[in-house]
Amino acid sequence: LAMFGAAALVYLLCTGNRPNLGASKSKSGKGAGGSSSANEKLLASTSGGWGVGGKAHQDPRDPAACADHKAVLDMWHQTKSLEGALKLDLAGVVDAMRKLGSSPADVAAEFRSALGANPALLASIASLPAVLLRDDSVEMLDVILGLLEERGQIADTSTYTGLMAAQLRRRNYVGIATTAARLPTETLTPRMRAILAAAATHRGRLDEALGHLRQMPTPADGAKSPIASSVAMQIMYLASRDGRVAAAAHELERICACLDAKQFDDLLTAESRRERSLATCRELLAAGAAMKVPRGPSTYQAMARALGLAADAEGLRDLLEDLKVRATDAGFTVAD
Repeated sequence: LAMFGAAALVYLLCTGNRPNLGASKSKSGKGAGGSSSANEKLLASTSGGWGVGGKAHQDPRDPAACADHKAVLDMWHQTKSLEGALKLDLAGVVDAMRKLGSSPADVAAEFRSALGANPALLASIASLPAVLLRDDSVEMLDVILGLLEERGQIADTSTYTGLMAAQLRRRNYVGIATTAARLPTETLTPRMRAILAAAATHRGRLDEALGHLRQMPTPADGAKSPIASSVAMQIMYLASRDGRVAAAAHELERICACLDAKQFDDLLTAESRRERSLATCRELLAAGAAMKVPRGPSTYQAMARALGLAADAEGLRDLLEDLKVRATDAGFTVAD
């Protein structure tokens, strides 16, 4: 009998079948402290790694792995007033809301309501702008920044600069001005001023554009101008129509803006065909010289046309002398 007993014990150990020492305990799942609360169960479900049969559920904190946006929102609605909401990836929640048809305003309203019940969510919401900016979600970024502003949370300057740059790419010129108006004037950077000047230029507002240029510091030696060449040319175009070429050229030269030679010649040529445009053409020529725009055949042809229309014989002689001096450097002959 002893030998049979020993053999049975060895068999149990080898096969992994152990006696169920807890068989006498209740299978109701209640411990000594009773059943856990619904809140505790909910918070436990957000800890990650939970699943049945070794297959993990989709984690609401990982929106890339969660195809069921409804499940993400269900988890959000259950936890938004609890401490567990702080563990959720709000970018995933935003994505789920948007995929299910919520507008940016709807998302902001939902977060505003959640903040009323759980003010601690503000820190998590404050992390959203960086993600939204990276994803180029401009409208959503705008409303989230507005929500944070309501709570006295102002995002860093680079975030607002990114928003304004994105609005410029979308030609939302009014939106750019609106965004800048939400910030203290002293916090506007040269880059922001350049974007504002570009927006004002596209709206045909020369005074506004020049006002932003005046607020920009002179770049350090060798530094690139914050104003794009295309914007500088548009400013010169508006200035030529308004008779303020000298004023515009002064500010553009001060901030080291560059003018494209071909576009400059096109502007000069267009002006030379207008009646009583000689004064403007001379201002443009002087501006081009100050900003080191190379003179080519088109430059001299345009000036000759303007001088001819004005019957300015002396001006034509002076232009010819200048042409002779510059011909070699400009790469053409007087015969051309």
